[in-house]
Amino acid sequence: MLFVGIQFLAGQDEYFTSIRALPLSLNPAETGRIATQARFTALARTQWNTVSRQPYRSLFAGLETQAFCLGEDFFGASLSASMEESGASRFRRLNAQASLSYHQKLSADLYLSGGLEVGIIQHQLGNRDLRFDAQFDGTEYRPDLSNGESFLRFSSTRLDAAAGLLLYQREGRWSVGASVDHLLSPSMSFLEDDAYSVGLGLVVHGNVHLNYLNQTERPGLIVGLQGMYRNYTLFNARQWHGLLGGYGVIGLQGKDRGPLTRYVRADLSVRLAGSATRTPALVDALVMTTAFAQNGWQFGFTYDATLSRLGQATAGFGGLELYLSVPLAGERTCVLCPSF
Repeated sequence: MLFVGIQFLAGQDEYFTSIRALPLSLNPAETGRIATQARFTALARTQWNTVSRQPYRSLFAGLETQAFCLGEDFFGASLSASMEESGASRFRRLNAQASLSYHQKLSADLYLSGGLEVGIIQHQLGNRDLRFDAQFDGTEYRPDLSNGESFLRFSSTRLDAAAGLLLYQREGRWSVGASVDHLLSPSMSFLEDDAYSVGLGLVVHGNVHLNYLNQTERPGLIVGLQGMYRNYTLFNARQWHGLLGGYGVIGLQGKDRGPLTRYVRADLSVRLAGSATRTPALVDALVMTTAFAQNGWQFGFTYDATLSRLGQATAGFGGLELYLSVPLAGERTCVLCPSF
């Protein structure tokens, strides 16, 4: 079924729902929009554990910094890597990439940034766990028999790239951005015809505060809306999913009225999914995130409660993510820009 349907899987990507913890996975223009000079971020996800012996899992780790300061304009840079694996075939995808962004001040608190990401993408297939009809002799399974498939390879490594733009208010009150990924359309086929490539994808995302703290060194509440739309294959199967919801932050501002130094955050979103063959969109999951931050450190977890018919098999368990963000430099020489 995997190989028959591979043309519909051309947009296979690692998948995370903690979009506020991992803006780099959405848009390279987000690079460097952080509240500290540099930080390290790690995130792990697992899902469908109740229905598969080889459930989906994905990992991400990245270093990010405001690299070069030009007054109130600045460059951002990052190095990151990610991995995903799923299914009885142990389909695995490995990414390693570097991104560079430039942030231009347009007015007192308004910035425009552009970013470019370049890296390698590797697809692997664990063929040792695959069994085909041609390998059964009528009595037993014999791995020494030919599987009758025209495999050219079980691993493929290609170059890939992404680019994006972002317009944002420096203190994070609102932002809107868009990016295009898989600009080089790398091949992901394991067959001799080598016909299928990763589809060109589009991401649009943003947020807006409905209120804002107006006290200094006093607790306050921020409430806002957020959204994300991701189309994995614009010109092929046009698979997409989106997140739409709100967030609340209870925190304490510093004396400089900059980013919150300590806070507790809660997000609640609905995930929608669809494709060119599915009308209307599927209400897929309820996504709940809780995060805690202290002086640049951030820890959080996200739980996806399945709302679609898949929940009959998963007993409602969709996915679980854990993430950690660690500041690597205390002194700030660039602009204070909290994550969106």
